[in-house]
Amino acid sequence: MLLITAATSIAHAGGPCHNDRVNQNLLNLLPPTAPAATAVLSGPWSDPATWGGSLPGPGDDVRVPLGVTVTWDIDDDGDSLGADTTRFGYVRVDGVLTWATDRDTTMYVDTLFSSPTGVIAVGDDDAPISSDVRAEIVFIADAPMDMARDPEQLGRGFVPHGMTRIVGADKSDFAALATDATAGSTTLTLAEPPVGWAIGDTLVLGGTFFDPEGDNADNSRFHDEVLTIQSIDGATVTFTNDAPGSNGLRWDHERPDGRFFDPEDLTLYVANLSRNVLFRSELDESSPESRGTPTTQDLRRGHVMVMHTSDLVARNAAFVDLGRLNKNGFIDEPVGNLDGSPGLGTNQRGRYIFHLHRNLPRGGAPVDFGACNPAEVTGCVAWRGPGWGFVHHDSYALFRDNVAFDILGAAFVQEAGNEIGRWERNISIKSTGDDDPFLTVEPFGDGFTRVRRFDFGFNGEAYWIQGASQVEFVNNVAISAAGGGADIFSDVDGNDNRDASVVPVAHLPADRQHIVTNGSQTIAVNRVPTNTFTGFEVYNSDFGLVTWNHMRNQGTNVGYTCPCDANTHREYATIDDFRFWNIYGQGIHFQYSSQINLRDGLIASSDLATPGVDDKPALSLDINGDGRGYGLGMNGPTKRLNVENVAVEGWAFGVRTPLEGALNAADLGENTGDEGSDGLPLRSSRFADLRLANNTANFYRRQNGFVQTPAFPNSLVIEGGVYESTEPNAPPTADFSAESVGGVGVVRLSGLPSRDDDTPGEFLPPYHPLTVARNDDNYIVAYAWDLDGDGGADAYGEELFIALPLGEPRSIGLTVWDHQGATDSVVRTVTATVAEPYGELLVDGGFEATSFVGGVYALTSGGVDAGWWEARANLQGGSCVLTGQYGFASVAQAVWNNRRNRGEHVFSFDIEIVNGDGAPNFVDAKVYGVNGEFGSDHRGAYPRREGAVPVEITPLHEERFSGDPAAGRVERTIDLGGEGFDYLYVGFNAEGVSNLVAADFVRLDDVSLVGAAVVGPCSEADFGAPFGELDIADVTAFLAAFGAGDVAADGAAPFGSFDIADVVWFLQVFVQGCP
Repeated sequence: MLLITAATSIAHAGGPCHNDRVNQNLLNLLPPTAPAATAVLSGPWSDPATWGGSLPGPGDDVRVPLGVTVTWDIDDDGDSLGADTTRFGYVRVDGVLTWATDRDTTMYVDTLFSSPTGVIAVGDDDAPISSDVRAEIVFIADAPMDMARDPEQLGRGFVPHGMTRIVGADKSDFAALATDATAGSTTLTLAEPPVGWAIGDTLVLGGTFFDPEGDNADNSRFHDEVLTIQSIDGATVTFTNDAPGSNGLRWDHERPDGRFFDPEDLTLYVANLSRNVLFRSELDESSPESRGTPTTQDLRRGHVMVMHTSDLVARNAAFVDLGRLNKNGFIDEPVGNLDGSPGLGTNQRGRYIFHLHRNLPRGGAPVDFGACNPAEVTGCVAWRGPGWGFVHHDSYALFRDNVAFDILGAAFVQEAGNEIGRWERNISIKSTGDDDPFLTVEPFGDGFTRVRRFDFGFNGEAYWIQGASQVEFVNNVAISAAGGGADIFSDVDGNDNRDASVVPVAHLPADRQHIVTNGSQTIAVNRVPTNTFTGFEVYNSDFGLVTWNHMRNQGTNVGYTCPCDANTHREYATIDDFRFWNIYGQGIHFQYSSQINLRDGLIASSDLATPGVDDKPALSLDINGDGRGYGLGMNGPTKRLNVENVAVEGWAFGVRTPLEGALNAADLGENTGDEGSDGLPLRSSRFADLRLANNTANFYRRQNGFVQTPAFPNSLVIEGGVYESTEPNAPPTADFSAESVGGVGVVRLSGLPSRDDDTPGEFLPPYHPLTVARNDDNYIVAYAWDLDGDGGADAYGEELFIALPLGEPRSIGLTVWDHQGATDSVVRTVTATVAEPYGELLVDGGFEATSFVGGVYALTSGGVDAGWWEARANLQGGSCVLTGQYGFASVAQAVWNNRRNRGEHVFSFDIEIVNGDGAPNFVDAKVYGVNGEFGSDHRGAYPRREGAVPVEITPLHEERFSGDPAAGRVERTIDLGGEGFDYLYVGFNAEGVSNLVAADFVRLDDVSLVGAAVVGPCSEADFGAPFGELDIADVTAFLAAFGAGDVAADGAAPFGSFDIADVVWFLQVFVQGCP
């Protein structure tokens, strides 16, 4: 007995858990004044008394008014009322329409919809449609759609606007196989007995082999197989094959064997497509579906759109041959498209197989999670559609245990980018993609049309995740996906017409909300780390996972690439516990993405499915949606990856290393455009405990058709791991140089002398004709330094600055990796000696440049080593004049120092202050040491924290100057300390100056920051600090050098050995004292 009554409907209208917008165009499909057969009493549909004496007739429009409950109890087959009685036009529900749960029922209808007060219940939680009966709703197309009546093409389908219940009989939605399945077999052995499966149910067994010459129509492309159950004995299912001419399986369904995994670590799946509640289009065998060559919608097809309500439970129902949007063509909406082009309505957005449409509160208000429940879609099936399958749009929802099969565009979709809720244990099998699989969403050509119309998810993705990715993604499965397992599509250039550009901060996990620091209640969708993303399985697909513009941090800027909302942070997304296998294109591709943890996973190519045959995915260097051949790949701007415990097997190139860690553009000799140097060591990636095998090359460096240096990063962190090569490979040769700098015990360590002399030809010139290669390329992938002699890594990177006690020898070790992961190590004794004082740190201290670099507000840690940045400053005759109409002006610059400079330095400059208006002018001179990335104040010349990015800012000198006239040379000694800084920042901020008054300014010139003079050794015996005198410290330092075999202690013949002659030499020099 259904518990839903007419009184219930009022309680479910609107409320804080729903979008309160009423779609008047939907209600106008059958307005209150329009003629319609109207129920006058509560009761069965088949009872004439319910309708005032006469049943609704063929083609009638029907209304169930508020306060009335009608139960549909008619079946088209064998019912005494006759088939014609069940075919209707528009059926509007303002009251309650329920379904009989104890008998077969069928309704043929053009459009079934409800108002916000209406309740439609095809079964409910307490009384589902009984497992021994079926409930079927068939969408008819007896007449062309009336575009005058329905200009938005909302009709021809099921469009509930109020409380909705669809509850069929429970069953195992999909199951794991216990063993592989071989061609010719007529049985499947499952891991455990299925629940609710019955003779006659339709199954689909996911394929494990991709045939590029195969056909979607007969499943020969992906080798998926549609089967019909003949009997069930425990966990053994006997079937017949639905393919013509075949009773058993047509193909093998086997799991590969790898170096780091066994077949038993992988799972094969079979899904059940049969449900006893069915929504379908009335397409007879002669009705061609709009799939393949046509690029427009088929208006005969129905669709399901649950409108503006979270009061939805849909369980154990099938939605078959639905959806009108055709992803073979561009979206074309009535009246006009988002890109401003005229709309003809030939391919209307939003008409999908199952569409949960905008139930989040209007205006971006957050959901009250304590009071509101998500809409629920569980155990349902979306089968055969030209566009999208299950669509989660601007809504709070739970999608769990659903099955999508044979979808052209994308099977599961988060459409707007602001969706919340959970996707768990869903499975997609066979998402075929459009007819132009290499059409991307790059901002050129046809791809730009897609972008400007917000028209994505067309390549056959199993899961299309638009925007912020704040829906929890747990234990989902993708099989036979032409566009890949999942695409986390945060944004793309030119995507100005996107549905949702921000998400409420309140919708982020509690431990992530700290990333919003500007007081806003929202954050841009492309600046948010993914919510939970775990347990993903993908096989027999083009890609495993793709991300686009996910926290894009292109160039050297501290902040993210626009949209710019100042919410910059270093919180990482985490993708873990994944298994991607039999992938025939690329395992993972990160496009314009950063700050991603990739943990505990497998990335195996389809090559492993053909032992003894080299069938690795072909390499493509043109990655903008169609790159191939890498286990883990990325484009140039991708950075800050943390990859842990991931196995990569069977690829031409296992891991494509990020282009990051460059000291600056000049050091690499490369361009500084989009693909230029964008990785200071602070932005480096980490690879820990990788397992790479069966790859032609385990590591491959960035190179493609763009103008960029194909170089390995010089700050990559590699920790542990297993690296095996099937190709001949000689290990690299580790070597390094050590140079004392600055005279205060700082030593520059450089691993550049290391070499790998058997680098594959693909890594060598000639490159792209416009690419400039590093002249000093040594083909080393990573460097790890042992600074304390314990054999462990203490620091990473090609170049490193360390501080040692002067004259005291230290054992330093270096380990390097080559492209196969082979290593070599070297240990040397390094001694810091007195060197020349540090030279000039600043660029163009004399202001000889013809222009400033830019506005001081834009000076961040990405704008270092470039010169001066200004706010209302002018260059005049080789000096800098600070003046402006708003009473302030500033100039500043920052340098990347990598902790090279330490100890005392001299900060000096020429200054002139002129008070032309009689009011005092003053200027603050400032020097800061900065560890970490920083931004700048928009007015004062000083560094500041950018968003939630960790940074340490240390004032080294702050001094105010004033007076009229005041001119002369200023010289100050400042101490950079013993540890140094990542960056040094020098700025001048003038107040009171005005260009509206003659001679009212501050003039600066010859700004300098250099190392202070260093007191060096006074004799050959002055081995240790303090220098300039001979004492016990020198004796101790000599003995340490002697014991370490340092050449500095080899002062007497025979040279090359350390003996008593060297000791006598030292004592003789020592007693002579300092000159």
